[in-house]
Amino acid sequence: MSTIKTAALRGLTGSADSIQLHTSDQSVTFPGNVTCSGTATGFGGGGASGTDYNDGVKTRWGTGNDLEIYHTGGDYSYIKDNSGRAHVRSDRVYIQNNAGDENMIYAEADNGVYLYHNGTAQCNTITSGLDFPTGKGIAWTANSSTGYIKANTASGHDMEFNVGGNLNQYRFKFGGTEKMRWHSNSTMCWGGTPSEGGVYDTTPGIWWHGAADGSRDVVIGTQTISAPGLALILNRSNDSTGIVAVFRKEGSSKGSISIDASSTTYSTSSDYRLKENAVAISDGITRLKTLKPYKFNFKVTPSIKVDGFFAHEVTAVPEAITGTKDAMKGETFYEEGDTLPSGKKVGDVKTYSSSEIDPQQIDQSKLVPLLTAALQEAIAKIETLETKVAALEAG
Repeated sequence: MSTIKTAALRGLTGSADSIQLHTSDQSVTFPGNVTCSGTATGFGGGGASGTDYNDGVKTRWGTGNDLEIYHTGGDYSYIKDNSGRAHVRSDRVYIQNNAGDENMIYAEADNGVYLYHNGTAQCNTITSGLDFPTGKGIAWTANSSTGYIKANTASGHDMEFNVGGNLNQYRFKFGGTEKMRWHSNSTMCWGGTPSEGGVYDTTPGIWWHGAADGSRDVVIGTQTISAPGLALILNRSNDSTGIVAVFRKEGSSKGSISIDASSTTYSTSSDYRLKENAVAISDGITRLKTLKPYKFNFKVTPSIKVDGFFAHEVTAVPEAITGTKDAMKGETFYEEGDTLPSGKKVGDVKTYSSSEIDPQQIDQSKLVPLLTAALQEAIAKIETLETKVAALEAG
């Protein structure tokens, strides 16, 4: 083992317990190993229990000086890896503030990585992805007029949540194509791509439009002009004739709405193959006479007179009536965990309102078969009478 004797070398000062090396270019090269068993103070002086380096002086590690550790003259310190790969190996890794009393990043083997803000964990990795504590989530502030969250896959199936535009719109994109947009004026659209300042476009889609006057309308299909105040627009594209809406129960078609160039048709199931036990109506006039048509006004429109019936009095065609006479709206309902009386199930009404009625309704089109039968009976009677009168006049 080689030793440096303080009394034998020029440029060395010190005693048996310390050595100071003075060189013109502030560099010293040792061809072998250097062992420090005490306090090493150098390269600019100092007094801490360790090795001190002046600002800008680098410690270099590796044959090619691949790893550098240094502090600049400002507020920055660097650990620089020139090889392109740096490894920190530990079962627990903390990145903390300068005082050491606040975590910024914490990583633990077989557990996860935690990200902190102001000393509080905001999210952490889990087996299935990223987990947020209660009340936490993703938030961002864009410096420009737009901002977005974007996720891409190797197969090109990407999703983008975009904020920005003239109306402060939220956009959802899949595969680079916009699929849904939500405007600041409460307009929502699926499938369509309206212009920045517009509401509708010729692209087929579903539109939920909020107008400045507070009205709402729903557009299914395409619509080229705004029509605030309309509750629902069903539009068949390409000016073609056919069905615009189908009504199903448990997958089976029960009715439809169709249009052509000049009219609308409302249809219900009536195929003979769906029916059985058919008999002719023989009491049309008798049943018709039980109907009590009135002229009246609804309480909310006292100045408008209309013709119609009282629903509970239409006993001749009960299938035309929906609801129960004097019924009130449900107020509370049976839920999971409630004690259910016999015949009741979850979702049934438990108590009823004392002020809000549940009005009966009528489908007056269902009166047509009875009216037709009664009219046919009347025609038959008229024809019989005409025959008798003709015979009397001939005699």
